[in-house]
Amino acid sequence: MAWVTDDLAVSGSLHPRHFPQLSDLGVTAVVDMRQEGSDDPDLLARHGIGFLHLPVRNMYPPTQEQLQRGAGWLLDELGQGGKALVHCKDGIGRSVSLAACVLMTRGYDMDSALALIRSVRWGVALRRRQREALREFERGLGPPPGT
Repeated sequence: MAWVTDDLAVSGSLHPRHFPQLSDLGVTAVVDMRQEGSDDPDLLARHGIGFLHLPVRNMYPPTQEQLQRGAGWLLDELGQGGKALVHCKDGIGRSVSLAACVLMTRGYDMDSALALIRSVRWGVALRRRQREALREFERGLGPPPGT
């Protein structure tokens, strides 16, 4: 698990035995982006952790709807003082995509968001279509304030 900011982390797949550790770290929300599996929302809830499943096929981009929904859900959680973890199977593509969208809604441009994630997360490997989805998300945000 790599903390991108003080309140947002990215990782690969989780094992249920890690849920108590997440709670101990202050994680209050988990987004699972795997189509090939899903965390147990009831078990996460027992540890005080909210859950959102946005199933995306491995090596494919999330849809704009998934990126909007995931970023909105995470921003609500983070805005209430929570900490969030976004994960997929390996933590190098799908989860990075959503984490970058959260950063873009906080004022980063796409390249700066990805550079920040790469600085703390090994192996970031976005496919061309994933990068295109991020660029589309960024365009949907409009120009940064003051431009």
